[in-house]
Amino acid sequence: MLVNVLWPFVPAAIVIHFARPDLHIWIFALNYIAMVPSANLLGFAGGELAKKLPKVLGVLLETTLSSVVEIVLFMVLIHNDINGNLIPVIQAAILGSVLANLLLCLGLCFFFGGMGREHQSFHEAVSEVGTGLLLVAGFGSPVSVYLGDQQGHCRYPPGRFSDVSSQSQVSWHTTLLTSVLRYLVYNLHSHHSIFDEVLELDEHKDEDREEELKRAKLTLVECFVAISVSIACVCMSAVFLVQEIEHIVHERGVSDNFMGLILVPLVEKAAEHLTAIDEAW
Repeated sequence: MLVNVLWPFVPAAIVIHFARPDLHIWIFALNYIAMVPSANLLGFAGGELAKKLPKVLGVLLETTLSSVVEIVLFMVLIHNDINGNLIPVIQAAILGSVLANLLLCLGLCFFFGGMGREHQSFHEAVSEVGTGLLLVAGFGSPVSVYLGDQQGHCRYPPGRFSDVSSQSQVSWHTTLLTSVLRYLVYNLHSHHSIFDEVLELDEHKDEDREEELKRAKLTLVECFVAISVSIACVCMSAVFLVQEIEHIVHERGVSDNFMGLILVPLVEKAAEHLTAIDEAW
């Protein structure tokens, strides 16, 4: 709820983009902040919608909606990349997104979840599968970047070895996609009862379970309205934000790695991290 105090930044970011397009730093900063309450509303509405669905399907839907910010941001980055200037930012942002989940979010959950408690516990079935997928993505990102660089700087003549790196890249991406699909089948079809049991057990262990049950819930229509409004705000902020990245990187001397590894993952994962930290708390 505290994040809602940032909502005034949303209209301010939209107004300054159209009123003063020459103020690149202000446009970037305001839209950067404006994405946080929009993403937070998206995560909250997704969580409310998830409660109306079966356990595992609801969790997957909530996670997917939390990733909408990330997907939109990457789509806008790729669309605005004309001369290849944003490629280093995109590559760093993909790796930074994985590291933000593995290190930053997990560490903050341990920290806030451990305040006032001597012990914390979480089920190994969920942690092993989730951590395994993140590790696959973490190893897959550098390999994909390496194969892309090999393809872009291939020294062999056309028609001989120039398509080797391209084939390797397609093969590697197919492997990653297959892993995700197998994970979804595992969750939704063959082993959903395990996760249902784990999630129900976690719900009963919540310290604020009674307050949560008494709290008024969003209706189905309200969930869709909130999701639509938040996605619209996120998309606008993402477009305005990405348009200023090139100015910030080249004119202000901000490095591609800092932009991709630190700034972009922090804002794109805001809703997901806030939800996880709140649950740990």
